[in-house]
Amino acid sequence: MILGDKSSLTQGVKNDFANSGIMHILVVSGLHVCFISFIVLFILKAVGLSLKKASLLSIPIIFFYALMTGANPPALRAAIMLSCIFIALALDREPLIFNSLALSALFILIFEPQQIFTASFQMSYGATIGIVCFYKDVYGIFRNVKSYLLCFFCGVLSVTLAVQIVLIPICMYYFGKVSIISFITNIIIVPLTGVILCLGISFYALSFILKHLAVLVSIILSIILNFVLSITNIMANIKYAVINFEKSTIIELLFYFLFLFCSINLKCKNRFIFLGVILAANLAYLLIRNA
Repeated sequence: MILGDKSSLTQGVKNDFANSGIMHILVVSGLHVCFISFIVLFILKAVGLSLKKASLLSIPIIFFYALMTGANPPALRAAIMLSCIFIALALDREPLIFNSLALSALFILIFEPQQIFTASFQMSYGATIGIVCFYKDVYGIFRNVKSYLLCFFCGVLSVTLAVQIVLIPICMYYFGKVSIISFITNIIIVPLTGVILCLGISFYALSFILKHLAVLVSIILSIILNFVLSITNIMANIKYAVINFEKSTIIELLFYFLFLFCSINLKCKNRFIFLGVILAANLAYLLIRNA
């Protein structure tokens, strides 16, 4: 989970994670880079550095981690985006998320233009766009929740739902299946991912300093990891955990995202009219296709 090496995992374990909708925690992605950056920022702040200095010093560490784990597009995307955010914090300016997202995509595509046609690239950026565009609206559904614990889980659920709004049609297009229990497994497993990464890094560091304490940390890690594996296996084997679909066509995918784009702000009259046009065109396409 720290380095993204899946060579020791059996195919059965990989299938369990895929069917549970949490395969992303086994791949070094934006989630891992964000957790690592927050851990680094916390440590630098704890030793007495100011937010500006800690933000700037975090940047080379984040890129070192991204390069050490293979420099895959999701990790590089997150590293570039977080670097832009940290630079903005150091300059007392508001971070521009979409500009940072576009800059990271440009940087990756300059060196590997073919990445734009891969499912990994599209799902990575789609997930980020989903969070930026839909998280606030989804979280607003739970605005009456008062408990701090429930608010935390509602926040995780809102992130998952915001991501799925964009990723479900992409999964249908590439894989022809969707995990319907991913919402539940993400609520349980994603918070534990941060704990596992933090303990994993502590274990590596303590192995060179305090070996007895490292053994204790490894025992705690084993307990948590066995819990994650057990939950994943149980959820993956639930009947109808995964629904198989006929793979979508590129035209259906285009209709969906046009509809999604126009539905973001229905207060705009032109978008409302365009929404009706898209629905009519989509209906006509389906009638012609099934004729």
